[in-house]
Amino acid sequence: MRWDAVLDKQLIKSRLTAGSKVLLGVSGGADSMCLLVAMAEAAEELGFICRALYVNHLTRPTTGAEYELVFSQCRKLGVPCGYREIERLTKKTTGKTIEEYLREQRYQCLMTEACESGCKTIALGHTADDLVETFLMHLVRGAGAHGLSFERKSKLGTLDLLRPLWATPRTRILTYLQERDVKFVEDESNALLEFTRNRIRHVLLPLLEREFNPRVRETLFRTATQLTQVHAYVEKVALRKLRYYSRLTGDPTRLPAERLQRLPEILQAEIVRLWLQQSCGCVTKPSSRELQQILRMVKGTETRRTMLRGGAMVLSSGGQLIYVSALQDVRPIGSVSGGSLIPQINVELARRWVEKEAQSVLAYLEKPMELSPTPDKPNSYVARVKCLDGKVRRIHVELPKEDAQADGKAALDAATLLYLRNRRPGDRISRSKRLKSLLIEQKIPSYVRDFVVLLVDSKEQLLGIVGFPELTEAITKKSGLVVRIETE
Repeated sequence: MRWDAVLDKQLIKSRLTAGSKVLLGVSGGADSMCLLVAMAEAAEELGFICRALYVNHLTRPTTGAEYELVFSQCRKLGVPCGYREIERLTKKTTGKTIEEYLREQRYQCLMTEACESGCKTIALGHTADDLVETFLMHLVRGAGAHGLSFERKSKLGTLDLLRPLWATPRTRILTYLQERDVKFVEDESNALLEFTRNRIRHVLLPLLEREFNPRVRETLFRTATQLTQVHAYVEKVALRKLRYYSRLTGDPTRLPAERLQRLPEILQAEIVRLWLQQSCGCVTKPSSRELQQILRMVKGTETRRTMLRGGAMVLSSGGQLIYVSALQDVRPIGSVSGGSLIPQINVELARRWVEKEAQSVLAYLEKPMELSPTPDKPNSYVARVKCLDGKVRRIHVELPKEDAQADGKAALDAATLLYLRNRRPGDRISRSKRLKSLLIEQKIPSYVRDFVVLLVDSKEQLLGIVGFPELTEAITKKSGLVVRIETE
């Protein structure tokens, strides 16, 4: 039996050229020993260079014998072999299962060894049986199409990650090793039923073979392969749509929900997943439950906010989905002009919004701020306001000449004192229209409205909305006020 009877020859030839270096993860088990021997044979024929690494998990007393077996086989094949130990499991690493922690540490060791040895590619001994077991694990956990698909080649950081044994059943691997008289070790932990994968391997799969389908492994492998092909096509279409939406919104953290509604749900889910991971840089992969909740937001049948693992969130506002990265402080900052408590998250959202609306002015005013007369202009008033974007702006208000006193001084009586404040419940621009209705019509997001700066007189009559020229002009048209803004 040649090496290409167990390895994916097309995959290897497409990723490894003559002179390229590949790091093999070898544990001493049957799968990894088959990978080591077969890749060494392929290297002689194709001209690439192999290097092996044994990672000691520090969980079993037999690891010394395993390393000796791996090192001995590498010496026979002329393959350099490295050795690394993972960090011991401590209380600081809680929150993950033992399997997850060991896998994460193992991959970290492989990445470090590959970088130090000049290898651009890492190869692992995952087989068709592993694929079937993983498929069932993800299926019973409720994974979506992305979680149920697999990748023969992927990325581990900046390195290529290959699985050349992906289509090879374990029975063929054992035959290959037997023909070459290659010894391997059986990991005792593989028999422990406390691990989910072991229960699937020793309980669920034998039950399915015995009671339902003797060739259930082949059936599940074929299903997983077909699902992977379908998902690859959906992902390709989703990427094209996502690039278009990014150009449309001009902001990678925003997604047009109205356009998503026109697409099939499977495509919606893939676009949202890619958007969170690639465009927004979401640290943790979104779960199937989180994706479904976001899709309900797209349809308008769910709350307008979805919390993600890690503290980030997705908001629905103005027909768009908005990604907000995790904040350190989400406590309320207090109330605005007697209104309800404002969470810190709204400050961050409003700050991001005003960065794109250059003419707008947003500020948090704990109490009304009186404008002071400008010394050199008798009918002009000014106030300095620190805005949410960190800049200090001067708000100038010029009164019509007929409102100035006969002596030319801008001394106003109590009825015409001017103030700046944030909005309050019940604010109106006229008897028939509320301020809230106007802001909604202008598509001002809800998290921005509490920081809008209003110009009012001592009778609480609304004279203007600072930083929104069109709205202010409509309100001040009758009064003749002129509002100017200068940034210090």
